[in-house]
Parts: sequence; structure tokens; C-alpha cells
Amino acid sequence: MQFKIKFYALSEMPRYRSYKKRCIELYLEGIGFRGIKCLSGVSNVTVRRWVKKRGDDIERLRPQAGEID
Repeated sequence: MQFKIKFYALSEMPRYRSYKKRCIELYLEGIGFRGIKCLSGVSNVTVRRWVKKRGDDIERLRPQAGEID
């Protein structure tokens, strides 16, 4: 009899991926780290770490000042 067990790193768990995505979306909307903490319950330090880790990707997604569609 074989068991298939899938191990996730904490940051790769499906629930945490959705938290991460939502927190980064809030950051891109202009909400500060502490505001994101209040809205999501995720530590502001954790959100800051996620943003820093994604650095260039996030800056590319952020709308530039004066850019209106």
C-alpha cells in the first residue's frame, strides 16, 4: 500500500498564495503596508518582504504617475 503525500513549503500552500496575491494587489492600489495588515491580517513585515522579493515585477505592474487610460 502506497500513500501519496504532497508537502508544501508554507509560502507555497494554496491558501497562502491567494493571500500573497491579494496583498500585492492592495499594494499596487496604493495601500500602505500597515493598511494591508489591517485589511488582510497578514503581518506588514511579511507583506514588505513579499514586495521586496518581487521588486522589479511589481514596479513594472504599477501604473506610472500621469498614466490615465
